[in-house]
Amino acid sequence: MKPFSVDSRFGRRVMAWIQGYDHLKYWRRRASVVDRDSAASLLRKLWYLYYIKKVDARHGCSFGTNLNGGASFDSPPLLPHGPAGIFVGHNVKIGRGVTIFQQVTISHGGGI
Repeated sequence: MKPFSVDSRFGRRVMAWIQGYDHLKYWRRRASVVDRDSAASLLRKLWYLYYIKKVDARHGCSFGTNLNGGASFDSPPLLPHGPAGIFVGHNVKIGRGVTIFQQVTISHGGGI
């Protein structure tokens, strides 16, 4: 019998069920919502936004997601503890390969 792996498709689904957060699904949907050139219809973007905000509310976090513009990520960040208490402000740009731990706030300071 093969040992359980959290990297397998089944393992990711089990962990998503336990944590209430599917990392790949969340970031694919977020990318569709914030990308102005996305081919997704407005209704689909609104459904994805509902899903994103529901996950955010459950975990007390926000990645600056909205329909106008928000935080931009070059690649989805690594969240070793899930999205617990992470706040990223609007118009913040975050590069590749970033790891964000729990209870972190990232925002830009000063005037616009």
